[in-house]
Amino acid sequence: MANLGWRRPRNRLGLELSCCGQRRLFCVYPVAHAATNASAHLVHVGLVAFLLYISATPFPRWKLVFFGLGVFWVYSLALLSIRRITEFWGIDPRTWRIVRSIGVEYIALVFLFDFAPKPFYGDVANRLMYLPFFVMAIAGPLLRLAAAAKRLAGSQRVAV
Repeated sequence: MANLGWRRPRNRLGLELSCCGQRRLFCVYPVAHAATNASAHLVHVGLVAFLLYISATPFPRWKLVFFGLGVFWVYSLALLSIRRITEFWGIDPRTWRIVRSIGVEYIALVFLFDFAPKPFYGDVANRLMYLPFFVMAIAGPLLRLAAAAKRLAGSQRVAV
């Protein structure tokens, strides 16, 4: 991984800046501003593609597939967030909610996989800087899971 090009200061800065902007947008506006997230993400994907292109060593295939599926979900959710497209394809609100939940959870998994080790490197200032993002990356899926469990418990009470 050392030969991938992001160890060079100018490449690393561009990659981190595009990644930080995308993470901030995803944490604050997960689906509501999907087009904004997709456009911010496009810069990041372009920088990653460039670094893979100039890389002297091959990138592991499983990581390309794993992160590639995350890119697929980002742009799929952005496209499907346009009401006319979901109406044209005949996607009802319940199906859209299920697809959106699966996509957002997968994006959160990719985000956590990429982000989780970063707070543990560097000095105390680095750890403090990454701590809010790390807490949100863990708390977000847990809160969504708790909300789904509460909805499920509420629907079972009504059925009884």
